[in-house]
Amino acid sequence: MASNLPLLEEAAAKLKHLLPEVVFVGGSTLDLIVTDQGSAPIRSTYDVDVIVAADYADYSAFCDRLRDIGFDNDTRPDAPLCRFLHGGLMLDVMSTQKDALGFSNRWYGGAIQTATLESLPSGKVIRLITAPFFLGTKMEAFYDRGENDYYMSHDLEDFIAVVEGREQLLEELAGAPGDLRKYLGEATGTLLRNERFMEALPGYVPGDSISQRRIPIIIERLRKMGEL
Repeated sequence: MASNLPLLEEAAAKLKHLLPEVVFVGGSTLDLIVTDQGSAPIRSTYDVDVIVAADYADYSAFCDRLRDIGFDNDTRPDAPLCRFLHGGLMLDVMSTQKDALGFSNRWYGGAIQTATLESLPSGKVIRLITAPFFLGTKMEAFYDRGENDYYMSHDLEDFIAVVEGREQLLEELAGAPGDLRKYLGEATGTLLRNERFMEALPGYVPGDSISQRRIPIIIERLRKMGEL
């Protein structure tokens, strides 16, 4: 099974003394968030997403410090504004404040405030987004850029991976901030009422019969999320 842990290890090593200032988010963190070994394989990703608590000035200063340790802005035409390169590593650095890049995610602030410390296999310790805020950021990203594509969205794919693969998720959601619980409850209710989502759902797990039998588990967890 593919793992994104080597990518996280590389990012942690290359961030050097800046490592404690960032929180790791996005699909590259799924190896650390998904706990059920029987769940669907985690998708491979090619970049690492981190967030910082920074306004425009602070973000610019942080980017200068990244360049000081070997990172360069990705100037390719199709590269997002937030992307930095260091050798083969692609690091997307986003901010809690919209004025830093012209975009943000409403759940980044809470993700930073509630981040947990997680040890990588090498022993390096990173700050990691919690599962509830991971779901919030992914659903918000789907609303922002998903274009109602229920069949090919990586954001929905990652969302479903955590719903299916984190056994303690419902307990964690019960203790999450009320506004996040409400947001996710409404979002999951909307998903379950959407025919296109229900048609697309089997495509987010492997096609073998054993994996497909987990679909009712996903639906039941989504239903319970809507009741929290």
